[in-house]
Amino acid sequence: MPELPEVETIRKQLESQIVNLSIEDVEIYNLRSIRRHDSAKEVIESIKNSYITKIGRRGKYLLLYLQATSSFVVYNTVIIHLGMSGQLLIQETGSEFKKHTHLKMQFNNNKFLCFVDPRTFGEVFLDNCEDGFCIKLQNLGLDPITQNFTQDDFYKMISGKKTKLKNLLMDQSFLCGIGNIYSDEILFESGLRYDRSPNSLSEDEVKSLYISIDKVLKKAIDKGGSSLRDEQYRDLFGEIGQFQNYHKVHARQGKPCCKCGQAIIKTKVNSRSCYFCPNCQN
Repeated sequence: MPELPEVETIRKQLESQIVNLSIEDVEIYNLRSIRRHDSAKEVIESIKNSYITKIGRRGKYLLLYLQATSSFVVYNTVIIHLGMSGQLLIQETGSEFKKHTHLKMQFNNNKFLCFVDPRTFGEVFLDNCEDGFCIKLQNLGLDPITQNFTQDDFYKMISGKKTKLKNLLMDQSFLCGIGNIYSDEILFESGLRYDRSPNSLSEDEVKSLYISIDKVLKKAIDKGGSSLRDEQYRDLFGEIGQFQNYHKVHARQGKPCCKCGQAIIKTKVNSRSCYFCPNCQN
């Protein structure tokens, strides 16, 4: 599933491609992709002929802010979650659209934004959002890139938590945007095991975790996110990410640790793969 760095990569690309364009037409081919709404007509009429004013992000969700040109429009934001296999692609008029394209927006420059999702776990829905706050996303925790929180704030956030560290990092109500890949990489960077209890962390260890979250996510964004072996994650132009080439533990079972040379171990945490160095992470 695309995580914060992948979604932020797409957000930045969308910002350069579709801001200030008007949506001339919308086509929906699979109602599961808009399952929060009663009909395709509701979505189409709320989006069509609106202008894209800016592109935001909250965790793994993309926010396309709209300026309405019709009195019918009651929403100001299109929210997109890519799910397990979703892709957003910019395509030209006359190009061949990919299989499993479930929604297309046509802009006034004759380009299309296409939502492609083979496994249909992703979705597109509408809401009214202000400064990144949306009612339908109100249960999300802080975004570790766009929302400022200090080391002291983080210490207070983590104090009293009973779930293990990997599970906590992946809890979207705690910090939104971190998933299986980046929880592994963050924990390795901070030198902490996946099964440590937050209550067992020293002040220095909390500081290390706090710094590692920012460091790993920003480097991953700089490299365009991670595409694993299936290359399912693609950016807006169909290109794969490059941060997988910098992974230190994730998907590196049996390979030597870049710090100590000991073999990376793979285990399971709540049915999810987890990779760590048994020597460097304590």
